[in-house]
Amino acid sequence: MIYPILFILSDWAHFLLRLILGFIIFTSGKKKFATTQLLGIFEMILGLLLFIGLMANWASLLVFIEVTLFFIVKLYKKSLPQDKILFNLLIIATSLVIFTKGAGFISLDESWLQLF
Repeated sequence: MIYPILFILSDWAHFLLRLILGFIIFTSGKKKFATTQLLGIFEMILGLLLFIGLMANWASLLVFIEVTLFFIVKLYKKSLPQDKILFNLLIIATSLVIFTKGAGFISLDESWLQLF
């Protein structure tokens, strides 16, 4: 039967999704650190929290809010290229998935829950 294999692969896919989102947000924060230090530090912390899976729900909610606000402002000003529109929509969707589904099975959130 193929269904147990798909269940295992979905856990790994969710784990990779969280790692990639954390890495993207961390590197974005690193780039922004040169110009706006506070926003850069904020994004680097959110990316690190997502990457290690600690408070991933809240970190992804904050990423969702930040990227959505940035996206709306840039769309209103019409200063966002087509490839950035698609990329921002992908980040918004990914952060919503992590917010609703949680950190996944390899995370510090999962480790802390097992202690209590």
